[in-house]
Amino acid sequence: QIGPSNNGVALFNRLHNIAGNIPFGLFQSFVLDEADLMTSTCMAALKGVMNIPETIWIFCTNHLGAFDPAVKNRSHVIEFNAAPADRWEPLARRIMRDFGVPNIDYTALTPVIDSHNGSARGIVNDLIEFAQQRRVHLGLPRL
Repeated sequence: QIGPSNNGVALFNRLHNIAGNIPFGLFQSFVLDEADLMTSTCMAALKGVMNIPETIWIFCTNHLGAFDPAVKNRSHVIEFNAAPADRWEPLARRIMRDFGVPNIDYTALTPVIDSHNGSARGIVNDLIEFAQQRRVHLGLPRL
């Protein structure tokens, strides 16, 4: 994970050493979380290491605009945009079923889902809380 104390020369040197010592015929995957926090020097230097054929680079970021254009050019950008509320209905049904909550009007859950702008953690937590409150409303204990 990239952070204030792991985003510059030392990070680049570790990545370069690992990538440069991969045995022929094998591959190494690198997953860099919060990659936009790399220093500009580290990111600019990284494009050379990305050219090592035995490497696969996965960068996770919420700020693609912070990426060096040359690094972005060597990458395939895959966006994970928020799913509309109706796509969450199968999970909502499962959570309600798992909590023993019958007869839910799933359109009532749309505002709960929409309020999180696609944050899976927030949506799941609120669906669970909704199920818990519904249990209490039905005279059942919270689980």
